[in-house]
Amino acid sequence: MVMGDAEDEHTFLCGYQRTRGYGSLANPHASTRAYQTIIRHQVEPTDTLQGLVLKYNTSMSEIKRLNRLWSNESLHLKESIDIPIYDVRWQNASSRPFRGDWSGGESTEKGSAESVQDIFRRIDTNIRNTTTIVHKLSKNSA
Repeated sequence: MVMGDAEDEHTFLCGYQRTRGYGSLANPHASTRAYQTIIRHQVEPTDTLQGLVLKYNTSMSEIKRLNRLWSNESLHLKESIDIPIYDVRWQNASSRPFRGDWSGGESTEKGSAESVQDIFRRIDTNIRNTTTIVHKLSKNSA
């Protein structure tokens, strides 16, 4: 029995992995991916953590952990940050956003028949409709 207790104690004290999570959405049961490499990114005034996550297809919590960032705003306190790269296609990457591999689809430039003017017209129409609805609701509540 004494031997079994010692094994249980060792397992209890040493047999766990500390889960680091930044935020309430950290899942301790999620599989952790090992990153392939780390690249250094020069921080620009327009950079955001969310944008860098999308650009490099990486994890925000890993960027924060590697660079000891405790909030999203602390990104701009550094001149450069380390970015963990999980995808080998990013090892010699230029600063282009991650697009992924789409097979058999048209490119967005060719497939998009809507012009910039059409988009602006649609936005203006939505703003006009929303303004009209807000005015009607404010008249009804008054």
